[in-house]
Amino acid sequence: MISILRTENDFINFHLKNTEQIGFVPTMGNLHAGHLSLLERSKEENAITVLSICVNPTRFAANEDLSSYPRTLEEDIEKASGLFKNEKDKKLVIFIPENEKVIYPDGFNDFIKINGISKVSEGSIRPTHFDGVATVVKRLFQIVRPNNAYFGKKDYQQLVIIQNLVKKYSLGVNIIGMPIIREKSGLAMSSRNNYLSDQQKEAALFLSQTLEEISQKVLTSSLEEANLLISKKIEDSRFNYLEIRDPNSFDLAKNNTFPLVILGNLQIGQTRLLDNLEVNK
Repeated sequence: MISILRTENDFINFHLKNTEQIGFVPTMGNLHAGHLSLLERSKEENAITVLSICVNPTRFAANEDLSSYPRTLEEDIEKASGLFKNEKDKKLVIFIPENEKVIYPDGFNDFIKINGISKVSEGSIRPTHFDGVATVVKRLFQIVRPNNAYFGKKDYQQLVIIQNLVKKYSLGVNIIGMPIIREKSGLAMSSRNNYLSDQQKEAALFLSQTLEEISQKVLTSSLEEANLLISKKIEDSRFNYLEIRDPNSFDLAKNNTFPLVILGNLQIGQTRLLDNLEVNK
């Protein structure tokens, strides 16, 4: 069963009729195999899966790509629906807000300010980004009321922030981080890959290759040696950052304790690409 809901009242009525477990996959659309892997996991674990397709303006700074962000609504509905078309006991609900006021109604003032973790890595480049992420995710949780929510680990810092958000506000949602899905070349899947030419996609592989090289240095030598390698790699001006962090606290790693996560952001033309690699012994 597949249905499309457009307003908060639609969800109020929906919850009156349904008491089954809900899995939630929030997206900005332009679905790719990474998004579909989240839907597949939710379908396995929940009777109802809610997919939201909403380009959230609060995630974009004034100089970012809000207006050009790829919008492929019809294709997105077709891809998501295809996963559920032969599922008799599983329901797919696609949440497509009819306008921005569904998420931010008149008088809305629950804007969240994230401190600490939001100021490093991505936050050092996009200072308002995670405030917008936290605000819209909290609001979507209020509307959808999921039991489980699924997020890709490509946006690792975002995942940690959402986990902290759930704890801080006692939102009662189980957050599941899902593995990065990659193209055959090794490039992490992202809607922003659409901005890249074939030649640029090949150049972008330098990011995942660098993360792997640093990972091997951590595993075969030491964190200190890995950081020395990073100091050499970061001389390449295409890197916006390249770091080794504790995956739970998101502090910079200080010793050879595991697990660790290596995070990088590489500039290819006008496109900033994220990737990371978890390291454990």
